[in-house]
Amino acid sequence: MSVRCTGVSEVQFTEIDGVTTVWTEVPGLMVANLSFRVGQADERLPNRGITHFCEHLALSDIGQQPYTYNGATGTTVTSFSVQGRPDEVSAHLERACRELSSGRFLDRAAHERKVLRIEGARRGGSVVSAHLGMRYGARAHGLVSWPEFGLHTVTRDDLWAWAYRHFTAANAVLWLSGPPPPSLRLPLFGGPRNQAVAGDPLVNTFPTWTAEDGPRRSPL
Repeated sequence: MSVRCTGVSEVQFTEIDGVTTVWTEVPGLMVANLSFRVGQADERLPNRGITHFCEHLALSDIGQQPYTYNGATGTTVTSFSVQGRPDEVSAHLERACRELSSGRFLDRAAHERKVLRIEGARRGGSVVSAHLGMRYGARAHGLVSWPEFGLHTVTRDDLWAWAYRHFTAANAVLWLSGPPPPSLRLPLFGGPRNQAVAGDPLVNTFPTWTAEDGPRRSPL
């Protein structure tokens, strides 16, 4: 399937190992982003940070490479991005997916738990996270304003169950800046797609104002 968009190359749609894949021709090194519909808003206060934990573990054994890559855990989406030659992009994405679906990442859980707790202690808050916390409390979108308490409590079994449930082919979308490399494989679990996290409508009168007293540090 393809779609013609004004001002850009034709956008192509396909499927790779059950993952919806979107690509278009863009000059330069290949850029890819594999995103899963799971994030902080899907957690609960006791396991807050478990999605971030899985994201770190999926990449923690890859180390320094000649290409660039990163992972990010947001409110409702967790993404793995990479930029490099098509063969490098293909190998990187397959490796990250195999880490999530094989359980090998669990062997590094103790080390990454310490790394994430140090990161959390240095991380400040923001006006946006503070507002979400006041709006929703310790649930859904409001969890972004709370420390990652789960880094103290989640077990290997918890991490495995979370990866098995959320990091699935049906729950993912891959975007590429060129045609998919022939060697690209995305070995992920099967499973349902997550629904959107509902946000309650808020009726407000504008203009509004807020007070912010600077960065807030996590107690972790």
